[in-house]
Amino acid sequence: MTTLPAERPWHQPLSSEQARALRFPPIPEPPAGVDIVSFEAFVPSGINVPVDEADDMIEPDEDYEEFDALGVATLALPSHKKDHHSLANRLKKRKAPKNKDTSTRSTWWEVWDETESVRRKIYDQRLPPAERLSIAAEDFREDRPWPPAATGIANFWDQFRMYIGLLAHPKNPNQKGGDEDGAEDPEPENMGEPVSEPQQQRGMEVKVTFGSSKKPKLRRPFDPDDPKTERFLDDPETNVKIFLSSYFSKKGLLWSRGRRLAFPILLRFFMSYLIRCKTFSESDINASLRRAVDIAKRAEIELPKTGEIAMSLPNDVAGAFVALWGSHLESDVQDPAIAQDITAQELVHEERRRAVEDERERIEKEVARWKQEEAQVKEEERREKAEEARLAIERASELQEQLAGPDADAVAENDLEIDGADDVSDDVAADTSGDDGPVSGGESGAWPSPGAERGVWGGDDSDVDEEDEVDEWAVALPTLLSTLGPTALPLTHRAGIVERSTRRIKEIISPATRRPCKKASDPAPEAVEEDLATHFARVVLEPWPLDNLSAHSQIEHPSILASSHGKVDLGNAPSPGVEGHSPFRDTITVLLDRRAVGMLENAIGMGLGATWTQIKRAEVTGKKGKGKSTSSFWYMEGLFHQIPSFWTDDVNEVEDDEDDEDEYAD
Repeated sequence: MTTLPAERPWHQPLSSEQARALRFPPIPEPPAGVDIVSFEAFVPSGINVPVDEADDMIEPDEDYEEFDALGVATLALPSHKKDHHSLANRLKKRKAPKNKDTSTRSTWWEVWDETESVRRKIYDQRLPPAERLSIAAEDFREDRPWPPAATGIANFWDQFRMYIGLLAHPKNPNQKGGDEDGAEDPEPENMGEPVSEPQQQRGMEVKVTFGSSKKPKLRRPFDPDDPKTERFLDDPETNVKIFLSSYFSKKGLLWSRGRRLAFPILLRFFMSYLIRCKTFSESDINASLRRAVDIAKRAEIELPKTGEIAMSLPNDVAGAFVALWGSHLESDVQDPAIAQDITAQELVHEERRRAVEDERERIEKEVARWKQEEAQVKEEERREKAEEARLAIERASELQEQLAGPDADAVAENDLEIDGADDVSDDVAADTSGDDGPVSGGESGAWPSPGAERGVWGGDDSDVDEEDEVDEWAVALPTLLSTLGPTALPLTHRAGIVERSTRRIKEIISPATRRPCKKASDPAPEAVEEDLATHFARVVLEPWPLDNLSAHSQIEHPSILASSHGKVDLGNAPSPGVEGHSPFRDTITVLLDRRAVGMLENAIGMGLGATWTQIKRAEVTGKKGKGKSTSSFWYMEGLFHQIPSFWTDDVNEVEDDEDDEDEYAD
């Protein structure tokens, strides 16, 4: 690097007097012998070009010296520019870039992350918060590269804007309460006034009501007084919770894998953008927005997890217990009056068992009657076929006798019918041969025979019972032996309390290490329970909070089903003299497959709605217990929903439905 001297004598600053002398006016006089041409008298001139008599340019030779129009010799300036041919050759030699691997292409949120920190704008704090929110939403849409329309990300953004009231979704008032019989609507008498171009250019929505003489009303695309926008600004955190939970499920967005993945990321970017740009000076809004960002980050994990849980649970563990004790999926609820009376519960179970047996016997009799009627119909059809075949054989015999007589030429035209009769006779012989011997119709053995093997060409399937047939498409159901191995569980335990409720995941416990148990002559329940704990993973579930639930909430209050066996405490708080399992206060430990540990380790706090059946120790008559309470295991059956940990119901859901009906009526 070249170092400049401290003092540069060739560039000294001018003194104040010298600088003052160079200022204009007055204009200094030109030096002696110098004639300055004024701008008005200036005439532009180029170079002299040699031409011939026809005014065609003459190509100069190498010794030609060029002068301009004033007779001043010109100088050639140094140039690094290459000629056209060399440039073209260089461009031809340039290799085309290789195609990038599409598998390593960045996702749309990774592209946004690269330049997200520099996307900042300033918003006028004198504007109302709703208007600032609308402007920020438009800027968020315009200042970033969006993925192709086929991905649906832009449509997802519009759905969220509609949810917070920033995008109007007009309704046609004529479609309200359409005719059930599908009759065509009458032609409107008044089609309304036409929309003028200035109205369209101003971007105003024009609402025209058919069949009305009123003038068209203008509706702004964004209404700062929209109650949806006001509710969002009052509490962004709660509204994000509602959108990504109850609203997400109600609109069916929860069942789309792409929406479960994209919506939380999209909302996180938007909330972070509002915070980074300091869109709101209000401290309460900013604090709520920061909490909303945390909710969106949590949703990025839990919403995709709901799909994994739905495809994995219940697993083979639940199927094995269902195969052992039967299914407890039912709609009947246990009478609260017998919640503490096990004897009354057993009487109810006995009545239900008898009702099931009676229904089974009725169905079996009905099926037997149907089979008997079907057999009679088949026998009648067989007799009719046999009679038709007998007549055909007689006719064939008569024709054969005629062929052998003097009128053979007249009968030759009926050869085709004779051949058909022979075929029929072969079929009949095959059907009527029974067990008397091989069938007629040739020596090929292609037709069924009584001793042939079933399922092989030449075999007879007519005598095989349909109940003995094996369904090749049937799925092998899990059993307790294939899942747990040899066990005494059917002797020591039974199905206990059956609860249908939504519970929150509290803890995930991996399979335990086996500990030595005391030897006993009879199967010990403790050893069986330890065997369950070492073979399966355990999930501890606590009751889901029932506060702040809407009237149309998907989270139902816990209920005890009619097949339940055991004392139950149905009170929200402990009561003296009432004992047993409390679905409102007690936790349960559910057995799951080992593979569920990795899937549920990041799902702490999420909710699972299912039917939970207790694995209860069987009462042994003649033995007195020590009075020590023992922890029991449960298994899952019939998972009906899985929800994120931040699930929040919209308490204004009914009011919103009423407002939506008349939203565009005014």
